[in-house]
Amino acid sequence: MRSGGQAAKPAGAAGAVGAAKAAGAAGGDDFAAPADMSGVFGVSRVPESRDASKLPRSADLGRVDLLNGANKLGFTNNKAAVSQGAQGLRDAQAGQDGKGGKWSQSEITVQADNAVRPLRLNTNGPLVRVGAIPWQIAVDRAEWVVSRLRRAGLPFHLTQVPVSGFDRHSIINKEDYYASPAQVEKVFDALLNRQIEIGVIALPELPQKLPAGIRVAAISEVVAAEYALVSLSDHPAGEHDFIGVYSFSLARQLRSEKLGAHYEQRPYNFEQALTCLHEGVWGACAIPLADLIFDGCSSEYSVEVLSKQRVVPPAGQGAVAVLVSDCEDELAAAVFSFLHNVETEKIYRLEIEIANLVSDRKERAGSCIWSENNTYFMSLYNPRLERPFQRWLCKPISEPGKRINKQLCYSILHGVTGNVHLIGIGSGAPKQLTIEAEYLLRRTDLVICRSPQAEQLFYLLPVKASILDIDSDARLEQMDFLLEQIIDAWRKGLKIAVLIRGDGYLLSCGGVLAKSLIERRVPFQLTPGISISISGPSLAGVPLIFPGRSPHAHLYDGSDPMLSTYRFDMTAGRQGTLLFYIVPSQGRYIASLLMRQGFSAHTAVMFLARPGHPEQGCVVSTLAMLEHALSVPANEQPGLLIVGEIVRSHEVMDRTDSGYKPLLGKSVLIPSIDNSDEREFAWQREWEEQGAHIIKLRLSAVLVDEDNKAVLRDLFDQILRGDLCLPSVIKVPATKHKERLFERDRHKNEPEQLNITPVWLAFLSSDAVTTFFDEYLASGHDMRQLSGCAFAAPNDEVYRTLSEVGIQADYTAPGQTAEDLAGDMQRFLTSQDQILVFRGAEDSEMMEIMLNMAKFRVRGVAIYHRQNSLPPADRLLRLFDEAEYIAFATVAVVNPFAYAMAAAKLGHDALRNRPIRLLAADADVQEALLDRGFQVHGSFGYLADL
Repeated sequence: MRSGGQAAKPAGAAGAVGAAKAAGAAGGDDFAAPADMSGVFGVSRVPESRDASKLPRSADLGRVDLLNGANKLGFTNNKAAVSQGAQGLRDAQAGQDGKGGKWSQSEITVQADNAVRPLRLNTNGPLVRVGAIPWQIAVDRAEWVVSRLRRAGLPFHLTQVPVSGFDRHSIINKEDYYASPAQVEKVFDALLNRQIEIGVIALPELPQKLPAGIRVAAISEVVAAEYALVSLSDHPAGEHDFIGVYSFSLARQLRSEKLGAHYEQRPYNFEQALTCLHEGVWGACAIPLADLIFDGCSSEYSVEVLSKQRVVPPAGQGAVAVLVSDCEDELAAAVFSFLHNVETEKIYRLEIEIANLVSDRKERAGSCIWSENNTYFMSLYNPRLERPFQRWLCKPISEPGKRINKQLCYSILHGVTGNVHLIGIGSGAPKQLTIEAEYLLRRTDLVICRSPQAEQLFYLLPVKASILDIDSDARLEQMDFLLEQIIDAWRKGLKIAVLIRGDGYLLSCGGVLAKSLIERRVPFQLTPGISISISGPSLAGVPLIFPGRSPHAHLYDGSDPMLSTYRFDMTAGRQGTLLFYIVPSQGRYIASLLMRQGFSAHTAVMFLARPGHPEQGCVVSTLAMLEHALSVPANEQPGLLIVGEIVRSHEVMDRTDSGYKPLLGKSVLIPSIDNSDEREFAWQREWEEQGAHIIKLRLSAVLVDEDNKAVLRDLFDQILRGDLCLPSVIKVPATKHKERLFERDRHKNEPEQLNITPVWLAFLSSDAVTTFFDEYLASGHDMRQLSGCAFAAPNDEVYRTLSEVGIQADYTAPGQTAEDLAGDMQRFLTSQDQILVFRGAEDSEMMEIMLNMAKFRVRGVAIYHRQNSLPPADRLLRLFDEAEYIAFATVAVVNPFAYAMAAAKLGHDALRNRPIRLLAADADVQEALLDRGFQVHGSFGYLADL
């Protein structure tokens, strides 16, 4: 088969010359297939010596660069060439040369960069055809498969399943590197129809369902973690509880989780690990893939040596190993070769993890290799087991030497996979579910619950899960039925989740159910939940324990038949708190019972419907009025009755309407050169409403020189005497003032009409307000003398500053900018009005320009100027330690911030060495930061996404 669209010679036509070339190129008899392996891949011949120096290493596998040339090593995009070459291989396998002759070996010629490489075919064994998609990724992924098959002397043919036809150089989008579902389906069909034996598919994740007979040999680390979290602790107890961890690196991964065994670590090689499994020293063993293959990775034997081991476990015992490693492609190639060369009846078989187990173990179904990030996942098990393990995963194990239970190895030895989980779901709201409970619900097979309490959680269940609805909270009269359902499902190997309202052992049937399961020797695991007796009062603003007002609290079950015989503490209504878990119809009975024992009829009580739920109902009353306050619905739901004076704190501490604040606890540092910058203030206000703590870093100082003060004093005199006269550009006939065309929703103090006034004082910044009134008061004037003037503010920050000095602004621009202020004021100003605009020397003059162009009498007054303020280094470092984010709202603030850091002799490492993120308001700000050498982590939308 020749590249470039040329048809290959039929394999049979090569004649004796081909056989001679193949024999010579293969290196003699080192890779000759044994005669007794008919119908099975030949096992490579292994040298007699076990000297590690004589064993093949990763560098000897002969990586071939298949991407530098368009077609190499039999790869071709020409379908005709593929078809003719495949026919020649089929003829060679059948032993035909076109003349009726038989050939024990034959060859095909593969042209790649003017290099002719013979590939020997073994007609005694099956022909391996490899299909790969997408083509450009499959070439890369299949390289190690081809390399290993060539080295082992195994027959193979690499063909492309007729799917997408684009080549590697036409890729534009990253998504093109992955196969489409239709392409994957074609490869699956080719595997099942035996058109190909190996499928190499590049996918970002493993499909949820695989066709029957498709076996997965390797999957990505991410997918392995997802599928591998079928826990070791989910199995019943047994007599073995040791897990061998053969690798220090893997041992570090098997920590921090409470599982049903402890593990030990020794410097074992793979052969010794199998011996420990065989002798029952270990019930399971976790082994890195790299340690399995090459002596360079602290393993003594190569894959060929491993294939000669004849370790057979005693009947009834099995071993499981997880092989996970960030390895090179050659390692996976070696494992793949080993996979197809192991006699399954005599040793542990490196079996492929499969989704649907085939009944006939001797039938070799299609194999599919999944690879992502050079990470592979495989399972090792004993094929003699009646029920092989569907999945075994490296779920973290507790610290060394810590024993927890013996559930793990019982399941490994006996194949029991069913498990029972008693899960507390709190109020049933998804946001209040614990992380562990959510994880278990996503992997359960059967859910037993009361639908009204758990229906909001059903979206977490897998499609295959069944739901068993029970009529009530499964109290004692239903326990026998419930136990029968659990035990039956457990014996079938299902994962059962019993959802219990609140906590599993508090105000629920969990304790009784757990005791019954222990008596019947059914293993289970309890997942705690948030008790409604705690979450309900907390949401209602009722602290159950409060110094001086409620030093103790008592919880009672209203369904207890002995409740009437209890003697309640008469002082509890004043110095403690009582809680009753009841239905609304029991309210009258509880109230009369307490009043008979001496409780005051005016004792405060609260009833919570759906306690703990974000939508819980709340009724506050007294013992005497409780019966009238509670309405009894047709279908009563249990609630929580709280009795005690601490209930009155509900009016002050109730936070149910406060809303969710996504930035609560986040600290945002905002560098600023002007406290009244409208863009900074807009973001600051939004973040404060979302709960963020805002830290302002002022990078400029306000300076008022003598000239500014003289101008201000002269204006004060003119305003107070009433002889201020600003020149008019064009005389316009006086008109009546217009009605105000704006709303000031935030301030709620809008007059019906704008007062006719000759002087408007407009302040463009908070610094202008502070400077004006500081000098005004220093001149000895009275604030009341300004009552004849009108005040305007461009934004809420300036409005707030005016309020602090005792002035309520007559108008605040809805647009929050000086330009908006000028545009809106034109709609109600008259030609007789005079406008003084106070600003800084560096501020924009756009407002007076706009009003001048509109023929109004306006004067802009620069009453201060700014200069850079350089905070000391210790203050900057303290702010950096306190803040989580630094937000730059404008380009103008970037250079002052850089100057401040340079003056403090702080380099960029002062930010990089801290967990602090720099955010830019827009692309211009981001570019300015990058120009100054800062690292930008995102835009302001980053906080919005939180």
